[in-house]
Order: sequence, then structure tokens, then C-alpha cells
Amino acid sequence: MQSLTNVAGRKPTLSLRAWIVPAVSFVAVWALMGLLPGLAALAASTLIVAASTAPSGHVVRVSTMALCLGLAACPSNPEGEARAAAEAWLDALNAGNLTAAQELSTEATKGLLQMASTMGESMAVGDYEIVEVKLTSDTAATVTVDAENEEENMVLNLGKIDGEWKVGFQK
Repeated sequence: MQSLTNVAGRKPTLSLRAWIVPAVSFVAVWALMGLLPGLAALAASTLIVAASTAPSGHVVRVSTMALCLGLAACPSNPEGEARAAAEAWLDALNAGNLTAAQELSTEATKGLLQMASTMGESMAVGDYEIVEVKLTSDTAATVTVDAENEEENMVLNLGKIDGEWKVGFQK
């Protein structure tokens, strides 16, 4: 039986060191891009492992790292970002953290929250479930929320301001 050899005629070895860089790269890219694009990061990380066993691995390794960085620069998931902003806003309201809720709010909603706080009203929504996230443009989304303390579904109007999703709400 013929043994596997690399270009230099040596048997490839996969040491622990050969797995550290790809593993860290994979986790970092996966965290930056989300679950599904993580599969592309897995493929790129596998190339790094293969590169570490080749005699010209340095060139291949650098190329593969560039591929990983390119994958990390892929467009993000605006729907997921809008959902996360809405969840953070709702969680801040439930925690009674007016400052955090205001940081995640549009200017009009900041004023509404301040007025409710001044009047002693609780803005907590209780347990909630996000029913729908709908992008209406690259910088606008509506998030429908079924909240325990509300008789009807809440509709949050989110806008992307200076690259960050901000929650707009009308009571």
C-alpha cells in the first residue's frame, strides 16, 4: 500500500499547532458571520490545515488567511441585526434600564421613554416573542412583537442611524 506524501515527498503531519490557527480562525469567522456562513469558514479553515502540511505552506497559508478575512468582510445579516436590536431594547425595558433603552432608541422614542419614566410608568413588556421581522429597505425594518403586558401586538419601527439599528415606538 502506497503511503500519502506531500509535494516534497514527506509524509504530512498534523500536529496540534497545525490545528490551532484554523480552529481560532474558524471560530472568529463563524462568530462574525453567523451560523450558515460558518460553513464557508469551515472550508477555509480546512485549507489552512492542508497548507500547514505543504512545503510551500507559508504562501498557501497566507492566501487562505486572506480568504478567511474576505469571508469575514461579507455583508452581514440586516434582518438578524434588526431582531437583535429589538430584543436588546425589549430586554432593557424589562430590566428597567432606561439608559440602555434610550441608547437603542430613535430621538422620538427617547423622548417618549423619558416622559413615561417621569410619570412613573413602567415600560416593561414582560415575556415577549418576536413574531416577524420585515426589512422595508436597507435602513428600515418593522418588528412585530407579541408581548405579555400588551393587549395587541407591538410594532416596532427600526431605522439604521449611523450604521446602528435604532428602535422607534409609538404608544
